[in-house]
Amino acid sequence: MLYDRDGGTKPRMIVTDTASCSDIVYGLLTLAGFSYAPQLADLPDQKLWRIDTQADYGPFATTARGRVDLERVRRNWEDILRVTASIHTGAVRAHM
Repeated sequence: MLYDRDGGTKPRMIVTDTASCSDIVYGLLTLAGFSYAPQLADLPDQKLWRIDTQADYGPFATTARGRVDLERVRRNWEDILRVTASIHTGAVRAHM
């Protein structure tokens, strides 16, 4: 458990299998200060995200086919931080 209310050492890195990898989990763990290293199966089927659609991603160009909608992130930033802080402080459990 990442947020053990009884204390303990915070992990430096979290490694999971593909089943635990999602954009939401990746974002929340990153915002909460965790280093996240999902071990992805079927890498060619995965979708990476880019902000600049004109950027040259070299060999990752076909994989980086998702586009981050910065305006949507800006509109929802307060809610994103509120959810992250609520999980981080233990006000709500992550599965909720």
